[in-house]
Amino acid sequence: MAFTFRLQALYHWRKNLEELSQLRLAGYLKALASQEERREKLRETRKAYDGECRQKASQGAVVSDLLLYLDYFDDSFQKLEVLEQERKKNLKVIETERRKLLDLTRERKILEKLKERQFKRFLAEQEKKERKATDDLVVQRRPGSRKGI
Repeated sequence: MAFTFRLQALYHWRKNLEELSQLRLAGYLKALASQEERREKLRETRKAYDGECRQKASQGAVVSDLLLYLDYFDDSFQKLEVLEQERKKNLKVIETERRKLLDLTRERKILEKLKERQFKRFLAEQEKKERKATDDLVVQRRPGSRKGI
């Protein structure tokens, strides 16, 4: 008789959900990293343009050129604010997904322990049946061997 775990389908389903959660979390983390890259590039660009603007202002640049820089700084600041809001939103999503992953992992491990316990019981039962069968064979031989004496 082979061992069968009655909750095997549930175990596989939970394991698949856990793997999907891991993939989603990896995707969210990758998106967050690319978002951080965009923020950093925007900050570097702003810093470079700020230096350029200060240099031109000290050299007596035309007001219209300086206004272009100021417009860029306003636009880029708004973009930074939007990116920061998206970052906070993504961090919340990542935290939620981490919690889901922890719950799914916990549930899968519970099912694994249950499966192990049931398998141990199955092995103990099998061993008990084998001992009984062996004992029955030994008992059957004894009476036959006494007739020959």
